[in-house]
Amino acid sequence: MSIPDLNFELVSDPSASRLGREALSPLEVHLAPEIFSDLNLIISELTANAVKYGPGAPIAVSVAVDAEGLVLGHVDDGGSGGIGITDGDPSKGTGLGLLIVDTLARAWGVDAGTARVWFELAPPTRTAGPGPAQ
Repeated sequence: MSIPDLNFELVSDPSASRLGREALSPLEVHLAPEIFSDLNLIISELTANAVKYGPGAPIAVSVAVDAEGLVLGHVDDGGSGGIGITDGDPSKGTGLGLLIVDTLARAWGVDAGTARVWFELAPPTRTAGPGPAQ
């Protein structure tokens, strides 16, 4: 069974993160629970940043899963760049979004001159079961 690619746009308003998570639901049956959870959190954080810092244009989201289970995605708010990790202050509850993405994603970055943030989530590692009794 092939895993569907998702491509959708969100209106740049406070509902974007919730609607982005809802749009991911077709992938839930195809991904390990921990990967699906991480994907939901990354999409939430990136869309929230797009609403807060973007130009107000529609937010384009794309997510694909390759044959090995690698999740590839991006969020683009149509902005012209200037994205970076800041020293978030947990006591203020802000500034931690990209730190979360950095922690969860295998790799991530920003396309030069844009606000298109891409990310990769590695498939869960398979651990060998118990070996034969000795």
